[in-house]
Amino acid sequence: MDPRFDGHTHGPWCPHGSPQPLDDYLEHAIGAGFRRYAVTEHLPLPVGFVDPMGPRECAMLPAELPRYLAETQAARERFAGRIEVLVGLEIDYLGAAQGGWHAQVLELLGPVTSQLDPEATLLSLHFLDHQVLDGTPAMQQALLPAGASIDALHLRYYATLKSAICASWRWRGRDLRPRRLGHLTLPGKFQRLLPPRDPERILAAAREVLELVAAEGMELDFNTAGLDKPDCGQVYLPEPLLSYAVKLGIPLVFGSDAHAPREAGRHLERAVTMVEEARLARR
Repeated sequence: MDPRFDGHTHGPWCPHGSPQPLDDYLEHAIGAGFRRYAVTEHLPLPVGFVDPMGPRECAMLPAELPRYLAETQAARERFAGRIEVLVGLEIDYLGAAQGGWHAQVLELLGPVTSQLDPEATLLSLHFLDHQVLDGTPAMQQALLPAGASIDALHLRYYATLKSAICASWRWRGRDLRPRRLGHLTLPGKFQRLLPPRDPERILAAAREVLELVAAEGMELDFNTAGLDKPDCGQVYLPEPLLSYAVKLGIPLVFGSDAHAPREAGRHLERAVTMVEEARLARR
């Protein structure tokens, strides 16, 4: 893991983030010692897909995508020599949401792929059925079958992640699958309120996803945002999953998942220490 590279960040185009300009994020990252910085804004949701959090809450609109790409490219040129800016996107798998919208995602992504840095593309899973699985505790509970524990959501999430990785990402003869898997353990955002009953079973499901990530040659987001979530309190690659990812040889990419300038690079030292300890334990 390169400690000088923040590979998962957002900016003023994100409706649920800070409106401060991208330059503020980059200046903060430079001050923190970063040399590379990937801007990975959420790909817009397809027209007709209902944003469960409200109109234009989860992502920018499709009409805003060209401006995002142009402004990020301009920042790359403006900051050349000070920090390398990578133009990217965080792409949601929508195959299990609202009847399935994966084909429409490819139609949005395909025309702009040539403007992206491949190593700044993230595959994420936020949406199941008609809910945002990390939106609120109530949204998580709404995804549960009658009488089921929160374990059912975790297990469905990991099964759907495998589907996302194995889905066809072909568009007009090109493979659009993102290079890196984002925040593996995202359903744990509310773990203190909704603790699993059988954590070992959930760990086993997560390990299966890691094995698939390794087999497919993908990278993994070492995401520190969960440390700042009051009902989570841990990275989105906690032990023992971190050690298993290291054992499998999966490349790890630090990700602050910044939604405000002050969050760029957050908890880097802790992340580096955790990775070093996991690698030392393998010797």
